[in-house]
Amino acid sequence: MSQMLPSEIWLTQILPRLQVSSLVTFGSVCKHWHALAGDDLVWRDHAIADFHLVHSYHGNHGWKDFYVRLLDSVVYTWGENSAFRLGHSQGRIGRQSRVFHTAIPQKVNTLSNQAIAVITSGHSSFHALDGYGKIRILTKASIIMEP
Repeated sequence: MSQMLPSEIWLTQILPRLQVSSLVTFGSVCKHWHALAGDDLVWRDHAIADFHLVHSYHGNHGWKDFYVRLLDSVVYTWGENSAFRLGHSQGRIGRQSRVFHTAIPQKVNTLSNQAIAVITSGHSSFHALDGYGKIRILTKASIIMEP
């Protein structure tokens, strides 16, 4: 039945409107649907829409791989960390770190695997927008709030 519609209709009108979880399920039905669901054009549209991308991706691995990597994003910060505004507040033994400046990028563990699309910093806080539209705010206590 899917072969009755031209591939162009599937790729430009139907599949881009599915949620990613539905797209993955769609691709597991048969070989033809798997090929349609894995098309680079479909994953490009999802990546641009879900992560609010404004520039084209020119990588070697394709849009589906790029999308998966965006879901598994890692955030690094460096600079002035007074008031723990960079999200680096926990030391190895669970106490607050006394390091107020870091020149080497440090991973922000509280934002790992959160599909972070955009980050910005303010005077005493750090804001991150994820691919699902949630804004996460890291403040002095390095607490994540989701307004």
